Amino acid sequence: METIDPPETAANAEDPLLDLAGRSVEQVTQWLLAARGADYRPERQTAQRLAGVVTDDDGVAFAMRFVDRVIRPDDHRSAARQLKALVNGKQLPGFLSGFDKMLLRVGARLAPAL
Repeated sequence: METIDPPETAANAEDPLLDLAGRSVEQVTQWLLAARGADYRPERQTAQRLAGVVTDDDGVAFAMRFVDRVIRPDDHRSAARQLKALVNGKQLPGFLSGFDKMLLRVGARLAPAL
């Protein structure tokens, strides 16, 4: 792993804040280098799904309605009714996988009863 060391100066040794800043920069640099090298399949899939949400007009509208009507309410009964109204009989956005669509439809049917 590549590291970048802060320059050693007499000021770093004498000033604890400069020393702390230098060590902080070094740690963050190591984290960033490690993160840049990490390319995990689940992360790529999540990034692709998020890209689908923001590039699909129907996806953005669906996500906003879902958050406003289902996630945000404190009343679980109201959220369940809203989920049912949002999902049942409607075409779900393309950014959702077939499995996610099925889960939403099942959840929308079961939520009001549960």
